[in-house]
Amino acid sequence: MTDTSHTLLFVYGTLRQGGPNHALLAAARLVGAATTAERYALFVDGIPFLASVPAVHHVRGEVYAVDAATLAEIDRLEGHPKWYERRPVRVVLDGAAKQARAAAGPAFADAPAVLTCETYFNDRPTGALSPNGDYASELRRMAAKRSGRASSRRR
Repeated sequence: MTDTSHTLLFVYGTLRQGGPNHALLAAARLVGAATTAERYALFVDGIPFLASVPAVHHVRGEVYAVDAATLAEIDRLEGHPKWYERRPVRVVLDGAAKQARAAAGPAFADAPAVLTCETYFNDRPTGALSPNGDYASELRRMAAKRSGRASSRRR
């Protein structure tokens, strides 16, 4: 979904808060946490791959309003259109995001609960299928594994 100055972008992996590429969204406005309306497959091989099939999970992520310069920078990061392909996806905002939107005033109060955003697909994924469609849980698992290795080295 694009207006004259911003594109709504659904991020599900390294661009999310706490992810290693989140700094690229410094100039963007967080719309809120969301889940895909349709089911997709999220594969993880160090980095996440959102694939159209098999239809397994409602994938978790965040929606940002990004300007054209930020979108172009993220397109470069994602290797669009040769590695990841940016395509539309429908997402459902979480309840807290819906409440914040209503509290933001009348201009946002009637905004739809389902938004059409852009996101990045790679229909040639590698790695394992995510157990729950939430890359943030994978980041937490990897961090815990690293901290466990670090504490065992100190002993």
